[in-house]
Amino acid sequence: MRMAIAAGVAMMISAAMADELEDAHRLAVAGPDSYWKCLAREYSRDGNQSVSGLDFASHLASVCASERQNFRVALMDYLSMQSPRR
Repeated sequence: MRMAIAAGVAMMISAAMADELEDAHRLAVAGPDSYWKCLAREYSRDGNQSVSGLDFASHLASVCASERQNFRVALMDYLSMQSPRR
């Protein structure tokens, strides 16, 4: 009886971890889309197409910072869940 309960608990924990990993993967995959959409919005704004590459890169660093950071965090979360330290 105890073994059956332990097996049931282990299966529930395993399913919960799989759900968390799936959610982390979904967020990691969605991150680049959000970042690229931000880059596209900024590029299409009037005046941005005529600035130098260096100035535009500097501008992007300030306006798309949260999208870039969200992508990094989501990716790191997903990768750390895939290869946890033991």
